[in-house]
Amino acid sequence: MTRGKVICPLLLIIFVSVAQSQNLNGRDFAIDSEKAFEVLVDSAEYYSSIKNWKDAERTTISALRLKPANKSNWLLWANLAEIRQNLDDSEGALEAYNIGLSLQPNSINMLSGRAALLISEKKMDDALTDLDLLLKNDSTLEWPRMIRGMVLMELKNTTDAEKDFEYLKKNHPENTQGYNGLASIAIQNGEIDKAITLYSESLKIMPDETIYFYKVTLLADNGRLPEASETLREAMKAFPRNGNLYLLRAYLHRLNYQNEEAEIALKLAKEYGADQTLIDRMKL
Repeated sequence: MTRGKVICPLLLIIFVSVAQSQNLNGRDFAIDSEKAFEVLVDSAEYYSSIKNWKDAERTTISALRLKPANKSNWLLWANLAEIRQNLDDSEGALEAYNIGLSLQPNSINMLSGRAALLISEKKMDDALTDLDLLLKNDSTLEWPRMIRGMVLMELKNTTDAEKDFEYLKKNHPENTQGYNGLASIAIQNGEIDKAITLYSESLKIMPDETIYFYKVTLLADNGRLPEASETLREAMKAFPRNGNLYLLRAYLHRLNYQNEEAEIALKLAKEYGADQTLIDRMKL
């Protein structure tokens, strides 16, 4: 009996020591795990900053696997989606956006990113769902409003597209897409003077080669050749090496029966990289 009283306290001391050692090791493991997670996240950010997308993907996935229940993982899924887009992995990027949005359903960045990805994949109806949700959550957002107008135009819904472009023109007057979108709708409706005016307003805000091209073409095709020539001079002063603008110069020379000048302008247009499709369409 005496012997048993001696052994039991010793066993108890050993048991307590082992238990304390196990608790300490568990706590150390948690600390080490947290440090490892932070190192992986920092590494992923570094690799992204130097555009080493493969290693950025690898370290991001490792971080997600190390702490799958971390509350802020939706940010890592958002980053992973962008990384995979840079790797031309659209399917993987979409998967990352879907998981991230399941954790943070109203994230502006992820909804915008997924919408842009869906548009690039020609999935306009799915993109429209994300854009609608963005604007439902915050009707003042500029980018979703602009992109939704463009998507609606692609889907032939000019009535709703016009509402978005009108909103842009009124509430974001520095955004030329409002004017350009409304000009496109005006052309479809046969309102050429209105379209020309809208393009003029757009160009005052931001000179743009493509919008100059549209405006000059509209003027020329509607018999307003002096205005077309004046606008083209303005455009070429701003963009002196744009091949498509030289193509327009050749086109105007042809309309004025200046064939020799047209040939010179056409040669320069080709040298400056004019769109061959436009050359064929204009029959130059």
